[in-house]
Amino acid sequence: MGQQAGWFRDPLGVGEQRYWDGRQWTDHVLVNGEQRVAPVSGGADAEIQDAVIVSETAPVQQFQSAPTTAPPVVERGPALTPDQQPSSTRVLWEGQRESITSSATQGRITSAKYRLTEDAVQFEAGLLSTRAETIPVWLIIDVDLTQSITQKARSVGDLTLRLGEAAEQFGQRKLVLESIRDARMVRDLIIGRANDMRTSFEHRQHQMEIERRTASSSSVNVGVHAPTAVPDQQPALPQVTDDSSRQAMIDQLRQLGELRDLGVLTEEEFQEQKRQLLG
Repeated sequence: MGQQAGWFRDPLGVGEQRYWDGRQWTDHVLVNGEQRVAPVSGGADAEIQDAVIVSETAPVQQFQSAPTTAPPVVERGPALTPDQQPSSTRVLWEGQRESITSSATQGRITSAKYRLTEDAVQFEAGLLSTRAETIPVWLIIDVDLTQSITQKARSVGDLTLRLGEAAEQFGQRKLVLESIRDARMVRDLIIGRANDMRTSFEHRQHQMEIERRTASSSSVNVGVHAPTAVPDQQPALPQVTDDSSRQAMIDQLRQLGELRDLGVLTEEEFQEQKRQLLG
């Protein structure tokens, strides 16, 4: 019975893994976590077509010239904290520098390509050699749109992405997407994603802080009770002669108040815990 379809270690060594469609190797590989196409045969690799390649975890199979089944896309979500690297594979927009040369060749020759994912702006520049870079979208603090007279005639514009101080690690404080179509729409999309990512980070940090404070207050009994009516008059503090006992009671009341302010306890639960503590 043949090996089931799946990702296995690339026996050619082109990437970390190559996709096996259940009958043969395909051209689809994973390189540094990104899905790419690397033909199994052809060119300088033609002599390996008849070789039997054995991988530690992959099936044994003679290489074929073309894949028959496309592998499933390896999807990843956006970064969860600003300390992580952008990881999303979901592409929200793709474009290129619409220069006069690009227009004349109907896009066959272009000097720059741009891509916006959920958590990054990616760009590749160069004709003879390619320079690729990824900028975390949450570092973008402003986006300016400019158009020259000739750009207006061609319905394109430049977007200047201004980056925060944390972007100094990339050696630049701004990035220009030159001569792109639908520049106004792309500007709004980038600004929206930048704000969404920063809001997501702040919310996650707030939730972690609540969990940390809740864990530090675990010595206080915070069991959930059925809501009870709040009495009109609160009982007075009992007479406690021991100063250490009085201070312990005050500390517990303060902790209950903090839990109520954080939203961990409702007002009714707070009053019930307070009543039980005061006896």
